[in-house]
Amino acid sequence: MSDETWLKLSSETLNGMMVAALLATAVSLFLVSSGMHETAVVPIVSVVGAMAIGFALVEVFEHFRAGGAPPTA
Repeated sequence: MSDETWLKLSSETLNGMMVAALLATAVSLFLVSSGMHETAVVPIVSVVGAMAIGFALVEVFEHFRAGGAPPTA
């Protein structure tokens, strides 16, 4: 695969992570304003897990871009 493909995958992953973070923040603020303070942390904790997976994917994509994709069977 070309470098542009790996860069596009990295870019789309980072964009998705930004959207997820913004949505989780909005949901958390809504829950706080609704008086559900205990449940407001759930979206933030969930997005932290999603961001960890996203950063791992970006790291893999960059590794493939720099060193070439692994051979397929």
